[in-house]
Amino acid sequence: LKYTKFGRSAYSIGGNIEAARLSGVNVELTKILTYVISCFFATFAGIVMLARIKTAAPNTGNGYEFDVITACVLGGVSMTGGEGKIYQVLVGSVIIAALNNGLIMLQVSEYIQIILKGIILLLAVIYDMVQRSRKKKVVIAA
Repeated sequence: LKYTKFGRSAYSIGGNIEAARLSGVNVELTKILTYVISCFFATFAGIVMLARIKTAAPNTGNGYEFDVITACVLGGVSMTGGEGKIYQVLVGSVIIAALNNGLIMLQVSEYIQIILKGIILLLAVIYDMVQRSRKKKVVIAA
């Protein structure tokens, strides 16, 4: 993303939408393209899920959003926007998939699994906040 005009525009909008607009980024077009790309990949994921379970139920993906958010934050995507890399999200996804698989193999209760993933998400968000505050202190001191 950092090597294309669209990617840099998306990062700048995620960081500060008003600053992006003032620096000449076409905010509306970039947002629309981002939603179209997101829609494409959501459709692709739905088709893969349909092929995997061989049925189309409207509630098939319930619960996956929590795993996705946890994988993204664990992979280094900032909750406030403007930061993150795709390969880091893939690493976070592998960690969450391994955690899910391990907890299922250990026959841990589904409720305990959700609690553990919530704790991991909370720790990742706290770590992200600490890192951001340290960066601000360094910028201010410089």
